[in-house]
Amino acid sequence: MGMNRFVEPVADQRSRGPDRVESAPLGSFLLPMGQFFNGSRLLFTYVHRDILTRPSAFVGTKSLFTSLERAGERFRFGMDPSDVPQYLAERGLSLELDIGAAEYRARYFGAEAPNILGHEFYRVALARVGQRAA
Repeated sequence: MGMNRFVEPVADQRSRGPDRVESAPLGSFLLPMGQFFNGSRLLFTYVHRDILTRPSAFVGTKSLFTSLERAGERFRFGMDPSDVPQYLAERGLSLELDIGAAEYRARYFGAEAPNILGHEFYRVALARVGQRAA
């Protein structure tokens, strides 16, 4: 089965405009991912829902939102990290890892991590097709 079969619905949902249900792009992509071989892994990023509901909780969002607005873009979808395991399970995936930007930088950049600036609302998640191994 070719990847185009799975990628096209994502582009199709986005092309329908901002009036679409906000979770459509991610859901359109993740749903077919659960059809891959059991044990396959998917690494993806997402934004914390608070960027939509409480943007002031994150440093730098005012200037970021201004830049996005100038480009005709905006954040349309975010997830609360506590909702991710259930969201994935409904699509045949299990969550193996979900970390925020600060933890990611600490893990991979070590002592340099505190010197690296970035958007704290970004998260990295690793999911596996099928149930989590015991």
